[in-house]
Amino acid sequence: MVSMDPLVPRHVYLFRHGIAIAREDPACPPDPERRLTEKGARRTAAAVRGLARLGVLATRVWSSPYLRAMETAELVRSGLEIDDAVEVFHHIEPGGDHVETARALEGGVLIAGHAPHLDFLVEHLTGAHVRMKKAGCACVDLDEERLVWLLEPRALRALG
Repeated sequence: MVSMDPLVPRHVYLFRHGIAIAREDPACPPDPERRLTEKGARRTAAAVRGLARLGVLATRVWSSPYLRAMETAELVRSGLEIDDAVEVFHHIEPGGDHVETARALEGGVLIAGHAPHLDFLVEHLTGAHVRMKKAGCACVDLDEERLVWLLEPRALRALG
């Protein structure tokens, strides 16, 4: 449960999915079914360990229904020891409505999604223009409408 204490900031975390099968790969399935590569899963798990070392306090995980985002979300849920199941949120899928996503946000949520949707969401919430890398994460303070931090996957892996 997210604290209702007015002194505790309401943070949300936006985590871009890890490296997935390349669209150019002849064995590539339709976009919604593209999964993480072995390297992508390994690097994403390492980035999640970095989130844990940072003390990220997510209590829920929302994900795009696309397979690569769902796999990423499950790595986050497991790595941060979140009890609740990953929740599918259709506004997060590619081409989704970042304004509708922003309306639904609450503190303690970590979103596993895609670029450029997450980039647009950060800009909508804070005014900051960002370009998130795969398995990178941004922390946004909903109360102050500001970007708290943006970490590239390499930095998260180094922390983990």
